[in-house]
Amino acid sequence: PDLRFDHPELDSVHVEVMGYWSRDALWRRVELVEAGLAARIVFVASSRLRVSEAVLSDDNHAGLYVYKGVIHAKTLLARVDAVARRPKASTR
Repeated sequence: PDLRFDHPELDSVHVEVMGYWSRDALWRRVELVEAGLAARIVFVASSRLRVSEAVLSDDNHAGLYVYKGVIHAKTLLARVDAVARRPKASTR
């Protein structure tokens, strides 16, 4: 991950900026989350990767922020906050 956001009362959330990486690299990250990745994380991807934010549902502890042109700090922080506030995932 590129960044880690810490909150005194919530879990830390990592942020990985995908930028112009390949779609395959992004899908590998989605597969990690679906397999039970323990860390809370927000992936940030360019709209040029042609992926929907809906690929990561709200019932897990990860999120996807797709940006066009520039990453907006307020939007990123809102996504980080939303992921930090989600209930802990059940263990498999």
